[in-house]
Amino acid sequence: MIPPAPSEVIYRFEQSYLYPNSAVMNERIVDYVRAQTRRGKDLSTVSMAYRPENNPGTRKGSSVEEEQKRNAALPLPRAVVRDFSFISHIATTVVQSLINTRNKIERWTDAPVESHFASILSPWILRALIAGGFGFVANAHDACRSRDPPSGCVAGKAALPGVIVAFVRYRGV
Repeated sequence: MIPPAPSEVIYRFEQSYLYPNSAVMNERIVDYVRAQTRRGKDLSTVSMAYRPENNPGTRKGSSVEEEQKRNAALPLPRAVVRDFSFISHIATTVVQSLINTRNKIERWTDAPVESHFASILSPWILRALIAGGFGFVANAHDACRSRDPPSGCVAGKAALPGVIVAFVRYRGV
């Protein structure tokens, strides 16, 4: 097994992903990203008066130079992968919390961060994620004829029409 790159965050859900616990799970992901990855924008030159109240600046007992060195040594997050093998259904509030989590991570990074979902069990979950802006339906026939066909292909033909082959955030033109 090859370990993931330091710039990738992989999260496996161990329980259902419903409204009451979605905030806790999403905050775990955001806290991990903030602790283990680099901030995209250097805020050491920004005055405390111009920072939001939830951004206190450097840690107690450390200098600006120490914080800059610590931040420079960390990787910039590129992707968040969520394992949905335990998730049987999600609600619209959960999709909204996923959007909020993505926005928090992108605000921390100051760059786009890819969102990937593995082992999705239900087509309704796929539809909800697409409606939330997390993916698109590609032409399954063309995807299966490619050099590296996705797992929904059987002998070069699409097993199901409209199979989702990629989750890539649409950024516009």
